[in-house]
Amino acid sequence: MEDQDKRFSPTVIAHAKRPHNAGEMEDCDAYGVGGDLTQGESIVLFIKVREDTITDCTFLAQGCSSAIAAGSMTTELIKDKTLAEAAALTAPQLVEALGGLPAVKLPSADLAIQAIQDALSRYAATEK
Repeated sequence: MEDQDKRFSPTVIAHAKRPHNAGEMEDCDAYGVGGDLTQGESIVLFIKVREDTITDCTFLAQGCSSAIAAGSMTTELIKDKTLAEAAALTAPQLVEALGGLPAVKLPSADLAIQAIQDALSRYAATEK
């Protein structure tokens, strides 16, 4: 990753090297997938919800350091947020929170947003 360090912000490097909230959550209320789990990059996001608020979340990422950093930062951004606030998070906001990403790595942010949307959709389906 040393050669890539020049392309990534200090925030991306920190989250890629020491991801926050990494791992599967076995007692989650819902999970969501961004990307294809069978090939390429993917992010799986696990959420726990209490009274319309995401009280805990974790992630698993498959792929490059930008996918790991995007998953890690996503958990930081949506934890303790309402479902509506989490649903409103956009890829550009995630990229900004990461201190930017090289253009070729922007799809990593899209994967994280897909994972959020999928988790929220699955959660909504169980609550009806």
